[in-house]
Amino acid sequence: MAAFRLALEQGADAIELDVHATADGHLVVMHDPAVDRTTDGTGELGNLRLAEVRALDAGRWYGSKFVGERVPLLEEVLEFAHGRLLVDVELKVPGIETEAVMLVRKTEMADATLFTSFLPAPLERCRSLAVEVPIGFLHQGNAVDRARALGAQIYLPAIDALTPDMADACRRAGLRIIPWTVRTADQARVAVQAGVHGIIANDPVLVREVLAEPRS
Repeated sequence: MAAFRLALEQGADAIELDVHATADGHLVVMHDPAVDRTTDGTGELGNLRLAEVRALDAGRWYGSKFVGERVPLLEEVLEFAHGRLLVDVELKVPGIETEAVMLVRKTEMADATLFTSFLPAPLERCRSLAVEVPIGFLHQGNAVDRARALGAQIYLPAIDALTPDMADACRRAGLRIIPWTVRTADQARVAVQAGVHGIIANDPVLVREVLAEPRS
């Protein structure tokens, strides 16, 4: 949660997060399928119950200032973001779509949420469950045609794969384009010059500085 609060303070319009399910079916926000790298525990999230996950320290590894940070529930993040931030929910595994849609509706975030995935199946399921929530197809390279075939509204390519031609193809297909993950000012400039609709970045301040640069 500390990262999401900081994103808001730094002027981000949206936050991106990854979702997994615990053994007892609760959706938690964590990038990795296992807790080993970013907590003081071990094991796969799918093998741990929520109480076990919530007991872990998820901040100590990053610095003393963050000791005591807990792995957040998706519902908690959506409640925090309500009225403040858009939320890009990346579905890391299939089978969690129904719960994700339920939480988005419960927190009244349907008009401020985007479901994304590298996996077509979760996107197709979300599209059938919640037509009011847009879906976005994540890909390492150029797969604009696949995104369109999935009925996605947004295409999310790796920043290193982004080209003006790809951006043009997205516009012709009626797709918004949001590259990831921008880490440098030069990458941000590439994205801006391509005419993207959004930028997933580690540093909102850096991106806003690039956006403020004069350009022809």
